[in-house]
Amino acid sequence: MQTHLIEGREAFKALRSNWNELYKKDPSAQYFLSWQWLSRLYNRNTANLVILAARPSSSAPYVALFPLRIRTRYSQTGNFYYNDIIMAGNFAADYTGFLCDPEYDSAALPALGRHLAKMDWAQILLENLYCSEERLALLTGPLQQGAVRTSNPSRTNKRDNVNNLVCPVLELPETFDAYLDTCLSSNTRQKLRRFARKVKADPSYKFTIATPETVDRDIDILMGFWHTKWAARKGDKIDTLATTSRHMLKAASAARTLFLPVLWHEDCPLGALASLMDPVREALLFALAGRDESWTTPPPGLLLHGFSINWAINNGFKTYDFLRGNEPYKYSLGAQDRRIHCQLIETKSGRNRSGKLDKRSLPGVLKTTVRDYRSNRRQQALAGLNQVLATDPDHPQALYYYGQHQMAERDYKGAVQTFSRLTQNQPQNALAWLRLGQCQYGQKDLIEAEVAVRHALLLEPANMAARSQLADTLLAMRHKQEATAAYQSVLALPPKTPAEHKLVQRATTALSRLRPVATAPILAAASPLSPNRLQQAQTGLHKPIIKTGRPPTRLN
Repeated sequence: MQTHLIEGREAFKALRSNWNELYKKDPSAQYFLSWQWLSRLYNRNTANLVILAARPSSSAPYVALFPLRIRTRYSQTGNFYYNDIIMAGNFAADYTGFLCDPEYDSAALPALGRHLAKMDWAQILLENLYCSEERLALLTGPLQQGAVRTSNPSRTNKRDNVNNLVCPVLELPETFDAYLDTCLSSNTRQKLRRFARKVKADPSYKFTIATPETVDRDIDILMGFWHTKWAARKGDKIDTLATTSRHMLKAASAARTLFLPVLWHEDCPLGALASLMDPVREALLFALAGRDESWTTPPPGLLLHGFSINWAINNGFKTYDFLRGNEPYKYSLGAQDRRIHCQLIETKSGRNRSGKLDKRSLPGVLKTTVRDYRSNRRQQALAGLNQVLATDPDHPQALYYYGQHQMAERDYKGAVQTFSRLTQNQPQNALAWLRLGQCQYGQKDLIEAEVAVRHALLLEPANMAARSQLADTLLAMRHKQEATAAYQSVLALPPKTPAEHKLVQRATTALSRLRPVATAPILAAASPLSPNRLQQAQTGLHKPIIKTGRPPTRLN
């Protein structure tokens, strides 16, 4: 069984036909793994999203697809970065999981697990995973090996004791009358029939179903009720949650998978209930509801659920899914328990299993590291730089900032190694050559410093800092005529920054202390070295300064 990671929006789009066929074959497939749902996720943000895929051969279609997200976290106590792998779309979906052709369960799922075991992570959180115990064991078996521990975190809300790993579902009979007779208690049955008759007989009440023309209005009605009910409890998160829900509802509407009835009394909405339609699984998934909390009779919530269940039966749906949470009202409507999984697999050390970061996380780690470095949080910055370079010894930005730190600590020997590696990898990087020359100057390796700085000037002839460094180097070598010319070349450039103004002042001061050199010309950016110094410098410059494939010496 071949496994690999699929990344990027275009690669995901290319999977559409294979994805939809696999969705039809997998009896455990559910709406939040449908193409319609996940394409919404990929259209918004593909950062660190991957699909772990398996197939029998390179010419065969995929038989298993597992959408994942790789995150980067930071340990405050340990001062290190690590990666965790979570389910793609987890924050917006009630269920997560994978697609697998059931004929390939025993081969494909362990193959996915073996691939995961080889990846760079400290934690894998299989949250809200919708699959059987048997499938879960096949997937996670290979992940249990080595220095890891496994736990099953609780997802019970302590405030109201709702267990969000329990997902009540209603198996729908052939008719609504059969539902009333066989799925409800006598009390609930009588209550629902009585209020339904009252609403049907009174023309001041009506149900509407959202259409493309009314869906924006109906979503506004629903979210207005929802916001009023939950604002106090959700606190500062309420607006973010509302925005996420609104996006979800509009995306479902665009995909024609939204069912949104509204109950009205005359022109006043009393409540709204949104469900997601899965025609392949023949399931209607209750997602969100809101009602006028001041209106008690007839009860909008009960009537809207009754209306939705009746509509689902009449339109051929087989299940009415209440999604996560074992709230009592769901059982009063005839639901039965179904459970999902939450399993955490983590390394005992808390660090990535391989000792390296996932390469997808390097840009984010480096961005934070640079911010830490500039904010003088040097220990955090060094931790990040060490980890980036342990993962990618030739990372140009990490090498540059690592060398900068070494220069600041006057570790010129280490900085020469670092900037030598950078110039070997990026020979057109003028700044790297300049920094190399400055470090060699700090070590008193003046000939090598001169060659490195002249190389910088070949690449950027108008680099004032390089001209100034060349002048300092030539003066230290007692080549006063050339040094005078180099300082004059600094003055030939108009200063544009405060740092360049200081360089002009330094050059002016240096020239005033040098004897007048009547024949000193303005230095050309690439004026040649004498043959003897050139040979000496090139011999030193091309010495193997650092072993290939190894990062610079680690800083503590």
